[in-house]
Parts: sequence; C-alpha cells; structure tokens
Amino acid sequence: MTPRRRVGARGPVLHTKARGLVGCLLALSVLFIPATVIPATAEPASGATGSVDLALAGVTPAAVTPHDTLAVAVHVHNGLATALPAGGRVVVSLHGQRLTSRDDVQEWIAGLGKDADRELPGPVALPALPPGATTTLRVTVPAGGLRLPAVSPDQFGPRGLVVTVMDAAGRPVARLRTVIVWWPYARFHPTRLSLLSPVTSATPSVDVVTDDATTADLARAGRLQRLLAAVADPDIAVALDPALLVTAQRLAQTGTAQPAVPASAGATPGPTPSETVPASPSSSSAQTATDGQHMAAEWLTAIRANARTRTMYQLPFADPDMTALAHRRAVPLLAEHDALGQVAARAALGAPLKTTLALPADGAADPATIGMLAAAGRGTVVLAAGTQPTAKPLTYTPTGRSRLAVGPRTVDGLLYDEQLSKLVTAAGAAGSGSAPATQQLLAELAAITLERPSDVRHVLAVTPRAWNPDPPRMQALMRTLRSLPWVGVAGLSELLAADPVPRVGPIEAPAARMAELPGPHVTTVEDLLHQANRFSPVLSDPESVIGPLRESLLSLASTAWRSDLAGLPTARAPVANAVTSLVRGVHIVRGSRINFIATTAALPVTVENDLPYPVHVVVVLKPRSGRLVVQHSVGVDLPANTRRQVRVPTRAVANGDVDVLAELRTSTDGSLDVERVLHVRVRRTWETGGIIAIGVVLAVLLAVGLLRGMRRERTRVPPESVPDVDDIATASGPPSGPISLKRARPDEVPLADAAEAAETAPSSRATREPL
Repeated sequence: MTPRRRVGARGPVLHTKARGLVGCLLALSVLFIPATVIPATAEPASGATGSVDLALAGVTPAAVTPHDTLAVAVHVHNGLATALPAGGRVVVSLHGQRLTSRDDVQEWIAGLGKDADRELPGPVALPALPPGATTTLRVTVPAGGLRLPAVSPDQFGPRGLVVTVMDAAGRPVARLRTVIVWWPYARFHPTRLSLLSPVTSATPSVDVVTDDATTADLARAGRLQRLLAAVADPDIAVALDPALLVTAQRLAQTGTAQPAVPASAGATPGPTPSETVPASPSSSSAQTATDGQHMAAEWLTAIRANARTRTMYQLPFADPDMTALAHRRAVPLLAEHDALGQVAARAALGAPLKTTLALPADGAADPATIGMLAAAGRGTVVLAAGTQPTAKPLTYTPTGRSRLAVGPRTVDGLLYDEQLSKLVTAAGAAGSGSAPATQQLLAELAAITLERPSDVRHVLAVTPRAWNPDPPRMQALMRTLRSLPWVGVAGLSELLAADPVPRVGPIEAPAARMAELPGPHVTTVEDLLHQANRFSPVLSDPESVIGPLRESLLSLASTAWRSDLAGLPTARAPVANAVTSLVRGVHIVRGSRINFIATTAALPVTVENDLPYPVHVVVVLKPRSGRLVVQHSVGVDLPANTRRQVRVPTRAVANGDVDVLAELRTSTDGSLDVERVLHVRVRRTWETGGIIAIGVVLAVLLAVGLLRGMRRERTRVPPESVPDVDDIATASGPPSGPISLKRARPDEVPLADAAEAAETAPSSRATREPL
C-alpha cells in the first residue's frame, strides 16, 4: 500500500511540515505498536498504583446502518492496588468525520489525530471492582443515536470510536480506540479478498516427521487440528507441507511417527529420539496411543476431502528455505525435497497435489530465487507486496497481481498485503487482540473500496506458517467478511485470472537476506544427502536405512529453522555423524605388500562390513602403472558385521613395483569414495625361471639313474644250466637231517658247484624200467 493523503475530505489542510511530523510519528507508532494487537490506553487514578485495563470484546453489527442498534462489548480489569468503587460508568464517543484512507484508519488507532467529537447515548454503570477483578460490560447505542447522514451514499466509510471508563468522580481511568464502518446502503464495486494459509510445522526440528511437537499438533485440540478447522472455508487456499502427511499416516497406522526398523538392521544409524518403554504398559498409555491414531486418521481424512473440494497446493517436503537454497545454487537439494514430497503425497492421498505454487519465507525473493523456482516448475510465486513496488506511484491499493520475467520465462506473482495479512492473522486467533483486529480489518477493507469505488481490485492476505488460530473466531470472521457489502471473498484462482499490475523488482531487503539459513549449512546438508544417496544401492533394503536419514537432512533445510539459527550446528551434528558412520561402515582392510610372481593371478583384497545389515559392493582395482592389467572387477556380498577376501583376476605385463588403487563401488557403478592403495611387487619372470630350474633338476636326476643302471655288472645264468630240483632230490636220497624249506637264492650257489652237480646228476628225463 502506498501512503497517501486525501486533502479536502477531512477538514483543514495540514501544513507540509506538520504533515511530515505526523508521518514520522505514525511510522514510529507502527514500529512500537503491532497492528495485530491494539492495546487500550489506560489512565490510572491519581495516587493509585497500577492501572485499569480496558479491552474490546466485540462490536456488532459489522456494517452499521441507520436502522441498526450499535453494541460495543468491553472487558474492564481493575489492576489497581485498591478497589474501584461503584458509581463509575462506561461511555462510548464517536469521531463523526469519515476516515477516508487506510492511513487515516491506522493513525486513528495509533492515537494520532483528532479525538471523538460527540458522546453517544446509552452509557452503562460500572459496578464496584475489587483489585484484580474483571467484568464485561455491553454498551448499546439505539438506532439513530450515531446522528450520521442516513440518505447520503457518499458518507459510507470508517468512523472512529472511543470507549472510556470513568470513575465515580467523573475522571477517565481507561480508554481505548476502535473503528466502526457506517454503511448508508451505498452501492459500489466490492473489493475482492483472497486468503492463503500455509499448513506446515511450526517448530524447527531435526526431523519434522518424527518431531514430538508435530505429533502433539496432530493430537486432539493440537495446532494442526485447529488450523485445519479454522481454514474450513473452501475459498481459503491451503499450501500443505507433505511431511505432515507422512507423520499423520504413520500415527494412524502404528500409533507412532517413528519409521519401521528392519529386522536385520538391529538399529537405525540415523538420529532417533530416545524412547522409554514401560515394563508393563498401562491402559491409560494404550488409550492415549489409540486416541492419537484416531485423531491422526481423522486429520488425514479431512485433508483428503479438502484435496477434492478446494484449492490445495503442495509445498516441497519439509518446506525448505527457498532463498537460502537459491543463493547456494542447491538445485539438486530442492529436487530432493520435491521428489520426497511427491512420494509422500502419493502414499497418503493417492496422487500428488498441485506443485505450481511457491511460498518463499517472509514473502521475500530476489531474481536468483525466482529463476530457481521457475526452473523447478513453479509458475506462481507468492511474495509480499512491499518487495515488488509498482512501476509508478499510486494513490490507491492496487490488485495484488504481477508478472515476473526470468530470462525467456515469465512467472505469475501473487502479492499479499502485509497489513491485511497481520489483521486477518490476529482476528482469527485467540486472545484480546481478536476483536480490535477484526474492526480494523473491516475498516481498512472499506477504505480500500473507498479509494476507487468504481474500480474492482483484488487483494490477498496470507497467514504466517506458525499461525495458531482459534477455529470459532476464524469461522466467525469468514461469515462476517461474506456478509459485508464492500468485500467479496474469492478463491485464489480468481486472483490468478486478474490482470497484472506493472511493477519493478522483486527486491530482497538486506534484513531478509540475514534471516535466511546460512550458506555453509545448506552446502553441508546437500553434501551429506549426496553421500547417503550414493551409498543407497549398496544396501539390500535402502529405504529402511536411507529413508530416515533423508527425512532428517531435508528437515535441516526447513524454513522453520529461521527462528533458531544458533541451534543449527548442534542439530546437524548427530545427523552428520550418522551419515559418516554409514558410508565408512564398509571399507578395505589394510594389508602387507603383495608379491606377484606369475603372468596371471588373482590379487587378494579383504573387505570388511561393520554395519548391522548386509551389503553388496564391487571391488575395482586401478593399477597406476602399465606393468599390471586388471581383467575385471569382482562383486561381493557381505553379511552384517563380517569380513571377506575377494580375489580379483589380473595379468602381469612387466616386472616392477606397482601401486594399485583399490576402490569400492555400487552395483550401479557409483563410487563410494572408499579407497586403499595396494603395493604389489610384479616378478612375472620368476614363474618361467622356476619351471626351467625344476625341469633341469628332474632331467639331471633321470640321467644319473640311467647311468647307474648301465654301469652295474650282472652275470646271467642260462636256464638249461640250472639243475632240476627233483633230479637233485632223487640222486642224493632222503635227507639224513632236518629238511630246510629255505630256498637258496641263485646268487648263494657257487657257479662251479652248480656246474659239477649238473654233470653228475642223472637226467630227469630218463625213463623208468618196467618191473
């Protein structure tokens, strides 16, 4: 909104210097008085300690017509140390001059400008209030009591209202300012209003899925339950973090948001919250778990129903800090957020939601961020209107629509009004600021319509990510907005169809750059995620191991961490240690020098798996010299906590010492950055020399044996010269002594005796004479 001053519509013209002074005072009041909480101005009684506090409880009707009775409800709290005696009263006064601009409304609320000029009828008596007591009073002004023109359409607009508490002596002890909108049945083109509400985790966490705060938000009366009920109106667009879908789905199915741990894994390497398991679970804890499952299932069912009946956009998983990612050129990291978000949406909803909308933190983005978002498929970027000023100064609130040029591409810009967004946020939340914010919101929307009654403009309000609404108040606000003749509630698609307003920028203020996540942190998260993904193919069940680590790493890039930048290093440390332990869990064991004495052989490489689950790796050898050639790599399956020796076939080309780089790779040929240098002594000629030496020795032994056989002198006896045993026995007669059965060896009989015996012995072939 561009500040302006409409001269002639509100009395005498201010001097230029006086107007400048008023503007400075207004700027200071905006810095020190939040627009979402409009405090009462209390004036303590003379000599008293403390003050009487006055808070607005509500004003009806929202559009005051000449035939309506105005009702103003206030809470009066006695903060004095002494009792407030009876006899006081509560008076309502009116500033009859119309507030013709948004600046006028804000100045009135801040206490700048003129005071009320008429007291309205119908004051109420103030009862006696002891110290610390609070009472609620309702002041009613009958129809016609405002004394405003009833038949003049140009009198439509906001009016200032003052509520004053006066003691019994007639002295004001507390005062507050608010506004009403006078509507004498005027006709005009209403201002179109669209609303967008992010549904994300409110607290920074190492893992938004398993975070206790996120789980509690899904419980009965939790923030996420209230948020979904508050934005039940179908014209309120929703930007959903799909990480919440994962949390709700796990809670609904198992009663816990913790991921399932594989049986063979023993324990997940990622950081997990400590859990205390009672020795004997009580019925109350079981009932609490059942209630949590029931509420998560209900919330998930409501999300599914909303996805079919309303405009719902899907943010990247864990709602990352877009500007921080863009400034570190972490496009792969954004792709990881998108991919996991798609998986989560399909698992919980059956199909992904619209992913064409981007919601940078604080509505700030520079051209680099817009370019990254456009490359990632975001055709619509939601920004704060102040970050993209109009091409020329305007005296009215323009439509929150722009066009952003990024190289050859164009991106649609949706620009939300920061002031209206604050008022909607406060009006829909619990607390004493709800009613004042509602009245100011209605007045500023009326002022926007008054700026150009014949020109239809469309504005946008966006609630913050950590919004904690009060569903009844937000639902009542939406009913009120729909009943106003100067406001038309519309969906976000209608704003997208509006004509863009020429603007410059976008411009990212230095303060916005300082608020984003640190660049080194984003780079570290991206590197850790790359290591985990690279190790994934090694595992037999990668999703059960890498999945929790991936969720934790992406959660560390969440926009929610902007509220706790100092805690990032502490939160990142256990996740980094888990990734490092994982990728270093499989390694090559250091060995001694290897002697290679053959032309072809298998080099032994010992691989060890220290992880609690099985892995499959491929051993690759890379000689740093041409003396050795590796024939092919070898894969190996390693059970949990085991060590195995792998033999890689190689061929020697020449003698010499060779350093061989041993690497571990995945089955998809991805490097694991696990290396070890093996020192190999190649002596390929030793094998040939050894064979020759052995052959020579064998030949010598054979020759010696043959030579000894040839030189041995042996005398051979002809067979016919050997006497027959029967003939010898017949000639010599029966033996006179004991018979020896020992057969004499031929070499024991002298040759001479044998020849003589042969000559004297009768022939064995002689025939016997007949008897």
